[in-house]
Amino acid sequence: MGWRRIAFIFEESDAFQTHMKEFRWILEAHGINVVVSEGVKDINDLDVHLQNLKRQDVRIIYIGFYLIETLKLYCQAYLAGMTTSKYVWIAPYWAGYGTWWVHPPPSSILPCTKEQIVDAVNSCLHFRGRQRQANLTDLDYNGVKPLPEHYDYFNRNQLVSDIARTYDNILVIALALNASIADLQHLRPPRRLEDFRYSDSDMARVILENADNINFVGLQGPVLIKNGQQNRDIVEIAQAQREELNEVMIYRTEGQSLETSDVSKLKWKGGHIPVDGITTRTVILQVPPTIRATLFTIASIGAVIALAFLFLNVRYKHKRAIKMSSPSLGNLTIIGCLLLHASVIAMGLDTTQLSVTTIVIKCHLERVLISLGVSCAFGSIFMKTYRIHAIFTAIKRFKRIDLPDWKLISGVLVIVLTDCVIFAVWIALETTSVYTLTLEPRLDMTEPEKEIFDVPEIRYCSSKHDVYFIAALYGVKGVLLTFGLFLAWETRNIAVSRLSDSKSIAASVYIVALTIVLTVPTVAVLDEEVKMTYLLPGVVIVVVSTFVLCLNFVPKVYLLLTMHEEDITLSMMQSMGYGGSTTTNSHLPSSTDVISSVERLHVKLTKKQAVLKQLLKELHLLCFARTDEGAVKNLLKDQSRT
Repeated sequence: MGWRRIAFIFEESDAFQTHMKEFRWILEAHGINVVVSEGVKDINDLDVHLQNLKRQDVRIIYIGFYLIETLKLYCQAYLAGMTTSKYVWIAPYWAGYGTWWVHPPPSSILPCTKEQIVDAVNSCLHFRGRQRQANLTDLDYNGVKPLPEHYDYFNRNQLVSDIARTYDNILVIALALNASIADLQHLRPPRRLEDFRYSDSDMARVILENADNINFVGLQGPVLIKNGQQNRDIVEIAQAQREELNEVMIYRTEGQSLETSDVSKLKWKGGHIPVDGITTRTVILQVPPTIRATLFTIASIGAVIALAFLFLNVRYKHKRAIKMSSPSLGNLTIIGCLLLHASVIAMGLDTTQLSVTTIVIKCHLERVLISLGVSCAFGSIFMKTYRIHAIFTAIKRFKRIDLPDWKLISGVLVIVLTDCVIFAVWIALETTSVYTLTLEPRLDMTEPEKEIFDVPEIRYCSSKHDVYFIAALYGVKGVLLTFGLFLAWETRNIAVSRLSDSKSIAASVYIVALTIVLTVPTVAVLDEEVKMTYLLPGVVIVVVSTFVLCLNFVPKVYLLLTMHEEDITLSMMQSMGYGGSTTTNSHLPSSTDVISSVERLHVKLTKKQAVLKQLLKELHLLCFARTDEGAVKNLLKDQSRT
């Protein structure tokens, strides 16, 4: 049956108290927990004791009352709703013989009826020793066989268990006394059986020692006294089935085996074996294998795409189609996306069999991969946006700029280094532990009658001050994102033909910003949904990073495959415009070409400004000369008049 919890309810008399105490020792020695033991002083207070049993949620209840009190108990239990299919009552040790509940005295069952008592006792279990062994020729009292007239008597009368057990117990006493005669002679002074006194501890010790290990075949079968207790070879288990008491199982002590009886079968109310209480089963929530496998596959495909772009970016970095858009920064973008794809795999690892230390390492690994991936991938994109912004700002102001790749890469590395410092301080100063979040138990509906409740648990990593470190990481990423949004807005009117680098970068910034704004709050709300807290960010990370990669690198691959090297060259002013249409036949020069063009224009402008200044001086002199000439003529006219 698998029962491990039981309760006692018994009359507080010496006989039942002693019996319950000894029975409790036996049960606990075999790993059975006696949850509560209710000793009843006043039979009129049965309802109070029954309610306590109900509060303790005990289902298997062993009774210790005589007949009248037992009938009263069943009536009160019936009225309290404790004789349903959830409960198993075990009748007192004396009740294993006869249908004692079928014809109860009417006064002992009030206010219940006979039918209610029959219904209450139905399915009640009874334990009894074998009533009488079938083969009487096996009787052997330590070499002494019964006389022929004894066999005739035993065969003529179907002895009930009490008579057979009493007969065997009397023989146990006789054999113990008989075996003690010789040992009593060795006492000082020697004694005879007729010298026995209850105060004589020496005689009592000798008799008890000889009673131990008595072994014979009696009316009930083999009888063995061991450690002061009688071991029966067979225990019959009977069940009350309406108005009948039927043998349903046999327990063999020698092999400790439980066998189904040929007489009848167990019949339970409700059609199923009752359980001894609610069973809770801890279930560590993990990502379902199908979801894990799907995301692992998608992340792997995304990683393969990223590696393909990385190969092209490195292999053809000197080609103008690739060189135009700073391949070094492009490599950082790809590496960042690879780290993000790796974070999806790290998040999906099954932690069921992992040690606490390994789980902590996994938690840090997830955070590091995501944080560094975002810093590398989108930090490099934002730096490219900054260069476009700086170039056009310098053009407007006729200034010279100096932004080679190494300066922009240094900016990305500063962001990455900031992340590394935060993680280093976090890991060094904080002790991260694994905690368990216990959710609401859920009934296993596959077998609801067994009342097995799965208690979902979520393992997560946390530390005392982790909120500050997480806030620092969010702060860095927030500043980075704000910077990117600002640059995307500032460069919104820049139209670059063919490659459309500025537009693709701006689109990447907007996509990342929108994704973060939507995903982070959603994951925070669904923190108890293990599937969604992995599926949603996992899908978002893979899809967004792959989309951003394609948005930035597919145009380069297209140019690389469809255009000749000499065609990808035009002047700065033909390649870029402000606020115009992006549909033009010009192409974007490399960033180095752009800077050189700006420098050349700046030199030309300086020369033109010098020429302009010289012309202005000449103009001023000419005007001055004309002014002087007019003044002389006027003076001569005045003199002639005078």
